Amino acid sequence: MSDRRDKWTNQTTAGTSKISIRASPKTTGSVTRETSDRSAPGTQELKATSVAIEALTLEGSDRYRLTKQVLETALNLLTSRQLQAAADLTILGRPLEEVHLRKGLEKALRDMAHLATGDEKISLVNQANRVRPRTLI
Repeated sequence: MSDRRDKWTNQTTAGTSKISIRASPKTTGSVTRETSDRSAPGTQELKATSVAIEALTLEGSDRYRLTKQVLETALNLLTSRQLQAAADLTILGRPLEEVHLRKGLEKALRDMAHLATGDEKISLVNQANRVRPRTLI
């Protein structure tokens, strides 16, 4: 695995898949994944992306959007059974388990909502409510 890091871009390549993280002070950071075989990212790629995001000096909405994208991807892969849960593997400080990913995603969405206004704020709160872990009383 190779890493290329500079002030605004972080790219991690693993096998045939590449996850790119691009952020600038004027644009929203984005995570993109380019593959030659269009396969879903694996645990190694998610972990590499997590490490890359944590190394970036992003704050506010840029960081929350990247966090949302990575945790949402990990949760979708986990719930679709394309990945297996692994308590010993952390993605953005959260164990790769459904309940922890849901809590992290809910937090990212609520953090984004705190910075938003109007319809966007309502939409983000609704998304956070849909993703949060369900509790039984």
